[in-house]
Amino acid sequence: MGIFNKIFGKSNTVRVQFIDVSNGNTIGISEMPPEQLPETFEISTTMHLDNEDWSVEEAIPANSKDFLQSKTLTLKMRKVEYMDPKDILYTLPTISNEIPETSNSSLFNDFEFSILEDD
Repeated sequence: MGIFNKIFGKSNTVRVQFIDVSNGNTIGISEMPPEQLPETFEISTTMHLDNEDWSVEEAIPANSKDFLQSKTLTLKMRKVEYMDPKDILYTLPTISNEIPETSNSSLFNDFEFSILEDD
C-alpha cells in the first residue's frame, strides 16, 4: 500500500514555487518535505538558494497549517545584496579644524539676536 500512495498521491511534500520579485520570473519549483519549511513566513525569513541569500517578501499562504493542507506554497523573494562597509560614506568624520571667516560689520542691522544659556 505504501508504494501505491507514493505513485497516486498522498504525498507529504509541499510544492514550493520560488518567484523573483524584482522581475516576476520563476526561480524554480521544488517538492519539499514540511520539515524543511518554517511554521510561518510572517516573520522575516532568509533562504539560501544556489549559493545566494534570498529574503522572503511574501508567502502565499504564510502559515504552515494552510500550505500543508493545500500542498502548495508560493514564495516571492528578493536577492539579498551585500555591500562593502568601506563604500559607506556616512562613517567618515565630518568635523573640520578650519575656523570660519569672520568680519566686524554686521549683515543685518534691523533686529537684535540674543542667545540664552539654554540655547
